Amino acid sequence: MAEARERVILVVDDNADHRKGFRILLESAGYFVTECGSGKEALTALETISVDLMTVDLSMPDVDGFDVLQAARSKHPELKIVVVSGFLQGSMNAAAKKLGATVTLDKNLAADLLLPMVRDLLSPTCVSRTMEPVQIKSQTAKAVSAHVLWTAKLKAAIQSGESSYLLPEVEADDQCELGRWLKSPITPGLHNSPHYAKTLELHHQFHTEAGRILRLAIDGKGTEALKAMEANGDITKACSSLVSELRAWNQAIVA
Repeated sequence: MAEARERVILVVDDNADHRKGFRILLESAGYFVTECGSGKEALTALETISVDLMTVDLSMPDVDGFDVLQAARSKHPELKIVVVSGFLQGSMNAAAKKLGATVTLDKNLAADLLLPMVRDLLSPTCVSRTMEPVQIKSQTAKAVSAHVLWTAKLKAAIQSGESSYLLPEVEADDQCELGRWLKSPITPGLHNSPHYAKTLELHHQFHTEAGRILRLAIDGKGTEALKAMEANGDITKACSSLVSELRAWNQAIVA
């Protein structure tokens, strides 16, 4: 803990509950945390205190996270910067990286991944011992139940004729929590696992098939869609293969 105690982390977020959650999480590991509730406060803090790592939200009302990120990177080239936001799809994520984010993290995953990420960034030697096992075991375990439940909900939606799902979101393999994690660059060494490539492939197949089935239902072909949901149907097979691979990956990890 002595090494962590010497590290200073600046948490920048206009949401007080999020700041508090991050502070409690990081202080529990021995880090010293300073909070800023606005972009303006963060710019002042960066001028007056020395920090080892900064977490910053993108959407803030006065000075947004992009401006804070750009100013921080300009004045502190070596500063580790973690952009933590709920709006990291597409151009937002690319823009954050272009402006100098060390890594980006979907805010929905922060409770599980922020601390191991910080440990990795501030103490690179602990990557293989802490960051990968924590992330992989957490994400694969959650993804198993999530995708089994997702399939059941899709079948219920087709049977009832009512669905809150949007076709583009169903077809895309980077909109669910597992997809965002698989395509995030946050875990060094993650792509080296043979399970990663197979999971990525099977996850893509799952969403492709789910999108096909939902399209059938939207086009009024409910009977055909339900047939694809049967025990020997394509979506059931795709889900089973994905779940099996996720379980194998989870069991292969020694935390």
